[in-house]
Amino acid sequence: MVTVRQLAKLAGVSTATVSLSLRNDPRISAGTRQRIQELAAQHQYRNNRITHMAGRGEAVPVGYLISAITSVFGMQALDGIIETPTRNSYSILPIQVLSNPLVTQQAIHDFVQQRVAGVLIFPGQMAPVTSASVLEMWSQGIYPIALNYTLSEIPIDSVFTDDDAAGEIAVEYLASLGHCRIGYLGQVTHGNAVRRAQGIRAALERRGLSTDYLLHRLESHKLDIWDRALATFLAMPHPPTAIIAQTAGITARLMQRATRIGLRVPQDISLLAGSESTITEYNNPAITAIAEHPKEFGRQAILLLQQRLQDEAPPSAIKPALIKVAPTLIVRESCTHPRARG
Repeated sequence: MVTVRQLAKLAGVSTATVSLSLRNDPRISAGTRQRIQELAAQHQYRNNRITHMAGRGEAVPVGYLISAITSVFGMQALDGIIETPTRNSYSILPIQVLSNPLVTQQAIHDFVQQRVAGVLIFPGQMAPVTSASVLEMWSQGIYPIALNYTLSEIPIDSVFTDDDAAGEIAVEYLASLGHCRIGYLGQVTHGNAVRRAQGIRAALERRGLSTDYLLHRLESHKLDIWDRALATFLAMPHPPTAIIAQTAGITARLMQRATRIGLRVPQDISLLAGSESTITEYNNPAITAIAEHPKEFGRQAILLLQQRLQDEAPPSAIKPALIKVAPTLIVRESCTHPRARG
């Protein structure tokens, strides 16, 4: 590892310039800041202030980027972070970024200024965390950890749903009820959605079931897109008897549309949600759903951060960990045996 003085010599600048650049101070030109931050990452510079704090028994600051305080997943993950017994005491600093990439980038910069030990990232956006943001964190010895949907231009530690397992338990359950024509409806706009669709396809193929009923839509913000997708399914010569939807919200929308056109759930069509929420539990009928266990995401993320701090390897030098959280199936009332149909 190198010191600030050694970085200054390598960069041909003063130690003050290095210190200001590592704090991303705007008084230093953007080009110089980026060059010094890249040098710091390359030569594994690490600020040992966090180690000293933990040694003195002080609470170690940790940033938490959350899409919105109304996010059930994000808040439950925060509960998991707070409730997990750890060797160090952590002070969790949440920032709401409203699924906005620019707000996310500024929030990361603010965390760097606050000199946190790590940043747990769940911004709820499709755009990846930028290389500049990752390098900025790395240059200050800050460990970024992505949760579930989060993508990053530079690979970083990640905690995400085991989508192969999710596809397996959903297809296995529906197949056990006798369904041979199983549809899937979701987005393909980010890594998690692609992995989920691949997991379902693989589960169908393992059983020799058709993969002709996998539909993907991009304009997920338009609710009628799911109505049209259901119409597409029903117009097939042999429609699916069961549909797995990517989210609880999509599933609820499909159920509403099915009811309007005279289909009964689950008698005429079975619906299974790819995620769990209050919608699934209190809908009528209650929706069978894949539970992703957000508290476990929080627990795994903070334990991984603790391990990183204990090892003291520079963030830029570590091989990113990919931790899968196993989902489970919550069986409710929205699925049953398929009725005889052509």
